[in-house]
Amino acid sequence: MLRPLQDFTVSGILFNDNALPGLDLGAEGVTRAYRDMAAAIDAVGAPVVSIEFLAQRGLSQLANASGNHLVRLHVIADNELTTLTPGKALERYTLAVNERNIRIVYAKFFSTLDFAGNLAKTADLKEALTRLRLRGLFTVGLGDIANSAFLRLMIGLGIAAAGVMLLDLLHLRKLGLVLAAALVLGVAGLLATGHEILAAKGLALLASIVFPTLAIFRFAGEPRGVGKALGAFGLITAVTMVGAVYVMGLLGDKVLCCGSMPIAASSCRWRRRCCCYFSSLSSIRAGKTL
Repeated sequence: MLRPLQDFTVSGILFNDNALPGLDLGAEGVTRAYRDMAAAIDAVGAPVVSIEFLAQRGLSQLANASGNHLVRLHVIADNELTTLTPGKALERYTLAVNERNIRIVYAKFFSTLDFAGNLAKTADLKEALTRLRLRGLFTVGLGDIANSAFLRLMIGLGIAAAGVMLLDLLHLRKLGLVLAAALVLGVAGLLATGHEILAAKGLALLASIVFPTLAIFRFAGEPRGVGKALGAFGLITAVTMVGAVYVMGLLGDKVLCCGSMPIAASSCRWRRRCCCYFSSLSSIRAGKTL
């Protein structure tokens, strides 16, 4: 069914229901079906589309099967669209693109306007998105925010070293070394078995705890005078910020930037972009999108 779309420039393929088809096939059947579905979508050259604020069962499995080649789409629901003026709707679309890394906008017509008026508002939206794109705020290229297993392991070593320093301050150096070795081995095991995201989440949690605690135990004494107090505060902030940088690096992976969904972008051209909507495996509807 997707083969005819290979002759067109397709921006993305999305599903129009709350649950993707095939979820009743059982665990092995779902895995096999979504692998085949992802291969068919990849042959079209389009990413899977995630509709913002709409939870769809099975979408994360399909995204994983497609190598996390997924973009996010913003659309205003019909019941909300009736309460917004065209100007407010335009602000909402541009805000979604500017602040939440939306890569596809599905612009619906306003029931309060005639056809010519709707065309004019759609042109205004396209012009606004074009301005954002020229300013580098609206990206249509494929996102490539990903961390390698090696980098995650190096971050784990840094967190382990900070843990040893913390326990050394508590006169528990040997325990710190044992726990650090266990941490590094555990992270290496998770990375080797393909659990990169679990390792990243665990390391981020540890970094958010270890570095602020280390900073307080190391520098929050009883300094005398305002200058020493400000100096201690600056050192505490600096060490804590190291942990914050670690957390951002660990959770900045494209798979985690949208919760459990990746941030990627369509590699299709700006013009002649289509978005394909699926209500089932047996029906396909294609429509224009900006």
